[in-house]
Amino acid sequence: MSIIGKEKEPNKVKEAETNKMLTPWQKENLKYAKRQGEIPKWQENEPGEQPIKEEKESQYVETMSDSEKDQEFNSVLDYENQIEKETFNERFHHWWTPGNKKLVQRLTLIISILLFAIMCVSYFISPYSKLQKINVVGRENVSASNVYQASGFKVQESLWGQYLDKNKAIARIKKDLPKVKTAKVSITHLNQFTVQISEYKQVGYLQSGDQYQEITENAKIITGSVKKTDNYPTFKNFKEGSSFTDLIRGYQKMDAAIKKNVVEVLATPSKSNPYLFTMNMKDGNQIIASTKDFTTKIIYYPKIASQMQEKGIVDMEAGIFSYPYGNNTNKSEKTD
Repeated sequence: MSIIGKEKEPNKVKEAETNKMLTPWQKENLKYAKRQGEIPKWQENEPGEQPIKEEKESQYVETMSDSEKDQEFNSVLDYENQIEKETFNERFHHWWTPGNKKLVQRLTLIISILLFAIMCVSYFISPYSKLQKINVVGRENVSASNVYQASGFKVQESLWGQYLDKNKAIARIKKDLPKVKTAKVSITHLNQFTVQISEYKQVGYLQSGDQYQEITENAKIITGSVKKTDNYPTFKNFKEGSSFTDLIRGYQKMDAAIKKNVVEVLATPSKSNPYLFTMNMKDGNQIIASTKDFTTKIIYYPKIASQMQEKGIVDMEAGIFSYPYGNNTNKSEKTD
């Protein structure tokens, strides 16, 4: 045992002396070769020649310029990084076993759930979870403040709590504002509501004394007095109901030229026919018709009016008759 130790000792000393004479590149190359179980090519010379080569290498390094030394040093660093990278890849390959894969997957799932929970809590305690503003778009005659008030939405209160109850808010808007035809609530800009509405079109005015109320296309009479304009005809002595609905629907189906000629519509029911009404026209004539069938007869009015020699009445209650004012004894019948 002691003999072997003595034989190895000189070799270690010699090896240490040899390493001192190696260049940085040779040292790294020697380390790599030992790990691979190989001998560097520059060490394959005879033992007696090695010191000579090492001396030459040492002399070569001493004669190198500063830029060449820096270049040599950088190449050594690159080489070391390559070796470290290869070592990491080897270690990772041995570590990445099926058991460790499952462990990593479980940890990833747990961390993801925790991060999601933290994000949710942070969101709900932040100002972004509170309603900041309400925008109303699509309106024509309905005011934005009325829509906001009817909706019941509250600024600086829970955004999602109110959004989940949006159908109730839409129902309140339609109930309080009869002119609103449709309403849609959406989230915009993270914490704002946009209320998109459409309105029923106006078709006329209901006159009660010297007060006027709007009549919409769905035969609803809007509460509240408004100032009358000449854009729509006036309806008198009517109230909401099936007969009034039939009249408004039929009126909207009339030819545009005939509608523009209508000045006033009066409810004139009789004992035999409670659905009668009278239209006063701009051309000076009157039309008597029933809400049940006037849409199929009124299309003939322009032709009948052009054949009348005097201003008078066009009776569409039973068939179609025309006669001058104050003379209903000699009726001229026009069949459809």
